[in-house]
Amino acid sequence: MNIDTNHRGVGASRQLGRPKASSLKPSPARMTGPGKDITTVDPSSNQRIAPTISKEQSQPLPSPPTEHKDKPKPTYFGHQATQTSTGVLFLEPLVSNPYQESIDEGCSYVSAQPVESTQPQRHIHAFQGELKESDMPQAIREAWSRRSDIGLAELFGKLFAGSGVNVSEGRLIGDTEDPALETWEYRLKLKSETSGRTVGQMNRCITFSEDEAPEVSHDLLKLQPEFQDKNLAKELLSRSVEVYDQIGIEKVTLTAGLTVGGYAWAKYGFKPDSPEETWELWDQVQSNLEDLSLSARTRNLVSGLLRSDDPKTVWTLSDLGQQVEDEYGEETTLGKALLMGTAWCGELDLTDSESRQRFDQYTNRHRTTDSTGQRK
Repeated sequence: MNIDTNHRGVGASRQLGRPKASSLKPSPARMTGPGKDITTVDPSSNQRIAPTISKEQSQPLPSPPTEHKDKPKPTYFGHQATQTSTGVLFLEPLVSNPYQESIDEGCSYVSAQPVESTQPQRHIHAFQGELKESDMPQAIREAWSRRSDIGLAELFGKLFAGSGVNVSEGRLIGDTEDPALETWEYRLKLKSETSGRTVGQMNRCITFSEDEAPEVSHDLLKLQPEFQDKNLAKELLSRSVEVYDQIGIEKVTLTAGLTVGGYAWAKYGFKPDSPEETWELWDQVQSNLEDLSLSARTRNLVSGLLRSDDPKTVWTLSDLGQQVEDEYGEETTLGKALLMGTAWCGELDLTDSESRQRFDQYTNRHRTTDSTGQRK
């Protein structure tokens, strides 16, 4: 087997669909494309005979086309292409999509027609401090306006008003497929309004669809240790859901993990997002169960719960308040001991009354607010 050792990949002649030079030996009555060997051989005398060439075959190859001044030079994958007034690209060796190609055997011209790209365009806006509508790329503002009556700056104002934190810096990433905004992601660094100290980081990604209600993925919420016991996470999540209601989001998704996430997100009303995810979570809980010293009655109670195919059973598990010693000998609740260290893909269905009630109760979402939006 011959192996092509050309470090550039396939040679130019092979890229154009031509046979290798070694295979271009004349054979009886063989005709090829324009500009190739069209010699014939008389079998009786083994002498070459000058071919009869038609008027069309005798036309010379055209000279390289001149550049068309009204159209830009597209460059794809490192190949420079010159577009002519007839819409033809002259290039070496080939041009790749988004142009469709048809290669004429025997020449290095590519007849190409532009193909309208359906790939989303990514727009990124980095900012410091307060987000200002006027500073954002026009493409993001216009696409967002087709999805929501609430401006992006107003949305951020609602998200953090009265929480005691604000944004120190952030990045907006919008993937747009004109004219609609398909995904909108924000990555924020948070700081304390009073001390200016770093509070943590929040990453969210909203996905829009023409067929379904938008949903949001909670990719990250990380708080510094000194801010973890001040109900700040509950405050930020509660205000986030208020904003989601206003822009029509019906589902929140996340991966419950790290050390405490498998337990904490169940308390908020999240549940496994599929039957497969539910049974995989039960396997993890069963493993934790085997590490605990429990009475036969308590063990049987938990084992019975793990036979349920209802994903909301994770709420019942997280609410088990019996005091136990975990595997490290520290006192905790049974629910926390069972779910600590588990990892599962979860969802909060904002249209489900039970899920919504659990979320509201855990975050104290119905507390009254003063005129500034600060919760009492």
